[in-house]
Amino acid sequence: MRQRIVNGTITSITENNHVFNALESNLSFSANNTVDEIGVENGVSYGDPDFNNLKTIKRIKYLYLIFFIDENHKGRLMISESAQTRLKNIKRKPWYDDKTHQAFCIPLQSVDEIIEQVSLILKKHTTTKVEAQIKEIGFFSHSGGDGPISYNKENKICPLPSYSGQMDICGWEKIKAVWSTDSKFVFYGCNTANTSANWNNFAKNISKLSNFSNVKVWGQSTSSFPSFYPNFRVTSVARSVGDNGFGWNTRANTYQVAGNAGQGSKAISYRPNKDTLDDAMLASSGHPKANPLNIYKNGTLENSSHQGIFNNLR
Repeated sequence: MRQRIVNGTITSITENNHVFNALESNLSFSANNTVDEIGVENGVSYGDPDFNNLKTIKRIKYLYLIFFIDENHKGRLMISESAQTRLKNIKRKPWYDDKTHQAFCIPLQSVDEIIEQVSLILKKHTTTKVEAQIKEIGFFSHSGGDGPISYNKENKICPLPSYSGQMDICGWEKIKAVWSTDSKFVFYGCNTANTSANWNNFAKNISKLSNFSNVKVWGQSTSSFPSFYPNFRVTSVARSVGDNGFGWNTRANTYQVAGNAGQGSKAISYRPNKDTLDDAMLASSGHPKANPLNIYKNGTLENSSHQGIFNNLR
């Protein structure tokens, strides 16, 4: 038998049939005091103080939101294929369980669409029994010191005064994310965390916002290019032809990695197994190493690293 307290009066509950026996004659129950599936009544608390905690326990669902700008512009296939590789790598992790984790690849036409999409996805996956939390957001696009760029569609929410293809800082402040612990936001576009004196350090500025508190914000230290690997810059002749190249579907992976101008020829591999080289072969190949991403938390540089520490299944 368990005890409960109703309006200061002690009563008893039989475990099997939840029949309530009032110990005082002046005790009465309203229609609202009904028993639900776990035995908790509305307006009723049990004598055991820990029992009340059961009412707030929810299962957590971790969300991985991979956004990319989908537009008819130079580099479109590099951007979309890199986003798909990130999605694939998440879902192939040994810890990934679709009952606990959900990963999505979401195309955007303008940067400001991310504001609505984050809210809609959180709402869809949050229920009375499930709390959705964001573990990771990735953003694949062209970028600059003021963040991601959409060339074909202007931003309507907080457009940058000097260029409406980018969203000003006031737009990024409007993202209403429910972050998990140890979460991250990764910007894969060019120069999003360039520390040169003549650049805005976009990732650093974003990490200072209150709605990004304690989130690790990653950004590229230089311009970014396509690669078969997350830690070296290696590509093919086919992928380097024209504005978008071809052959993107004939190789395993695509990564958007930081590199240096003038090293394009060094990045091209003529090997038939150019996308399956091991670390030792990469180190001796002469291909350029990927420049690191800079990682900021609450406005402070925490580390610099290539994306292979989390975005790699080799």
